[in-house]
Amino acid sequence: MITCHTYVSMRIIFLLLSCLSIAACSILPPFNVPKIQDVKDSEIANEKNLRQSIAKNSSVTAGMGEVYYSLGENEQNYAISASWFKKAAELGDVHAQSRLGELYLHGIGIAEDHVKAAKWFRMAAANGVSSAQLQMGNCYRDGIGIPKQPQKAVLWYKRAAALGDIQAMLTLGELHKGWHGMQYNYDKSLRWFQDAASLGSVEGQYQVGLLLLSDQKIASRNLHANSSANAAAVNKLAAFNELSRAAAKGNADALAAIGDIYFEGNNQIRDYRLALDYYQRAAAAGSAKGNYQIAMMYSLGKGIAVDHVKAMQYYKIAATQGLTAAAFHIGELYAGGFAVGKNLTTAFSWYAKAAEHGLPQAQARLADLYFAGFGSGDKERQAISWYTKAAENNYAYAQYMLSIFYQEGIMVAENMATSVFWHDKADKDLDHAMAQYRVALNYLQKLGFQKNAMQARKWLQKSANNGLVIAQVALADLYYYGNGAVPKSLELATRWYQHASKQGSSYAQYSLGIMLQAGIGVVKDLNLSAKLLQHAATAGLRPAQYELGRMYLAGIGMQQNDIQAYAWWSLALNKQYESTLPSMKKLIARMTPAMRSKAVHLAQLYRQKYLLQAPLLTPR
Repeated sequence: MITCHTYVSMRIIFLLLSCLSIAACSILPPFNVPKIQDVKDSEIANEKNLRQSIAKNSSVTAGMGEVYYSLGENEQNYAISASWFKKAAELGDVHAQSRLGELYLHGIGIAEDHVKAAKWFRMAAANGVSSAQLQMGNCYRDGIGIPKQPQKAVLWYKRAAALGDIQAMLTLGELHKGWHGMQYNYDKSLRWFQDAASLGSVEGQYQVGLLLLSDQKIASRNLHANSSANAAAVNKLAAFNELSRAAAKGNADALAAIGDIYFEGNNQIRDYRLALDYYQRAAAAGSAKGNYQIAMMYSLGKGIAVDHVKAMQYYKIAATQGLTAAAFHIGELYAGGFAVGKNLTTAFSWYAKAAEHGLPQAQARLADLYFAGFGSGDKERQAISWYTKAAENNYAYAQYMLSIFYQEGIMVAENMATSVFWHDKADKDLDHAMAQYRVALNYLQKLGFQKNAMQARKWLQKSANNGLVIAQVALADLYYYGNGAVPKSLELATRWYQHASKQGSSYAQYSLGIMLQAGIGVVKDLNLSAKLLQHAATAGLRPAQYELGRMYLAGIGMQQNDIQAYAWWSLALNKQYESTLPSMKKLIARMTPAMRSKAVHLAQLYRQKYLLQAPLLTPR
């Protein structure tokens, strides 16, 4: 019976003899290698002598290192492997030098030592070993065993790439996308990814596709087209083709990227169902992005009905796959009470996970909760610390919050210079309007601050003036209802609803429609009211769908139509509109069978097109 120990010993001897056979053919003076069938038990016992005789030959010594490295299984084999590699490396075997560098880098079979790792990588790299050149690039890029020097890293990556190292090409492509402080260079990044793709790299094909989708250079690049519009179309087609090549080879991220194309309409055709199909295929192939995007579609109701429970399920899968943004959105669901009851304690823990991984949105949310009194320890110190981290990560909302704190001496010593510094940085951010809106919500919802309608109005005004639709709606609501120190003003409410309505806000259209129908703050106009409510209803806003059904039923602002009334009411019916049921029954009773059939058919059509509930876009 062959024991495990016997099997391993026989495997060692077989591999050892293979090394000797190779050496006999290529190295002088040749070894007198016995045939395998001549190996007796007594010869196996002389393995020690055989090792000593081959230790003077670097290639065979390196081969012995590979023998024990391939055996793996336990630390002893790795330690023996390291010993052989060290002997071979000292005898000048370049591949052993590279392998020894890897062992020192990761602490395999030998004590981890990054300085020694860099030393052996350098020796092998200088002798043309591409894998060692790649590692030297990594060492200079990340400061492993040597000081960080990005330019030297690029030089080593280029040497490895010149020898056909695909990973070096991919790394150069990433660096030129702006990684590790490198200046963004679209053309260089694209060229390196294309080089990798031409050698069959699926990742290269995927990255080429992503870059070609980028809008940063589409307008200025001329891809054998007569206009920038044509160039964009050519780029998008090329991007789709590259991503399709990668997807066909099983690249899960490429499948997710194709899903993005259909989701965002980058191929001029927005198709949520196709997007969902590709996201599902990506998720099945192990893509965290695929799971994340499915969750987003359920959260937003894009192509499918809003379902926060399913969104939570997919976010959690993506989070377990390491996607930090998914952890943040789980926190958002718990904080908002979606899918499950509102639970700020659980939200806090999810925000903390994402914040620890450097996501500025999560860092700011965590700071908000500390500011509002959640968490333990020195809450004020923690709040300032997390706001500062988010601000240093260029998150405009956190920068505005710090500006307020330093201006008013909240949790920190008053310092106008620091306040101005953070305020100016936030104002330069492209997303500063949303940040201003979130500051306003803090004053409206008493998150950390005392409720202060005047401060809320000030920040909403800034955000609304910068064109943020939800801020315009919130400001209109503030004037419509009045709030403490902010007096009611139907004139200002109408003005801001109109601004938001022109930008496509279904809630603003609904609000204006109601005001025009009743003549609240405006001249009564039933026809315009009906048009605005029609826009809001087709955008999926349930209150507008209910109101439109009522107007069709009564013939207000439009011709009376029982079929249309039934179709719109059937979409709006839920607990909020249970009082409509008696009127609905009367409506059905007075319709002829033919009318009922048409009404049911139209309701089914509307359900497919307009059932999705649009967000109210209001701070209430």
